[in-house]
Amino acid sequence: MIKAQMSLEYIVKITILLVVVIVITGMIINFYDQIKAKIKELFGRKEPEVDFPKIIDKTSFTAGEVSAYIESCHSTMSSLPEEVQDNIICYLLRSDTIITIDTGLATPGGITVTWNWVSGTFDEMKIEYQDVGNEIVISD
Repeated sequence: MIKAQMSLEYIVKITILLVVVIVITGMIINFYDQIKAKIKELFGRKEPEVDFPKIIDKTSFTAGEVSAYIESCHSTMSSLPEEVQDNIICYLLRSDTIITIDTGLATPGGITVTWNWVSGTFDEMKIEYQDVGNEIVISD
């Protein structure tokens, strides 16, 4: 009788174990997409965020400020992976008055900057990153 009782206990334990395995497997299959998304969120690479364009309104801009905006645009965009880099307007500088900028002083060293404006003055300036050649284009 004891052997029969032990055999019955063994069968019940195995049955309970099989039911638990089936339920857990069913839950994994049912929630697979959500589990996969959560794991990817926790351990996956995060896409870098680019918070451009930025509109800056001031009374006036100095050559040093323009140079800082150019450097910021170039360093932010060139630090991104190549497949994420794109042509984008980084900054739109708006001034209340007509400003004259010395392009020599406003051009930081080591960065290719193309100045596309007819006059040397502006009341609105676009600082744009061009992916081809990692170049900064300034236009009004």
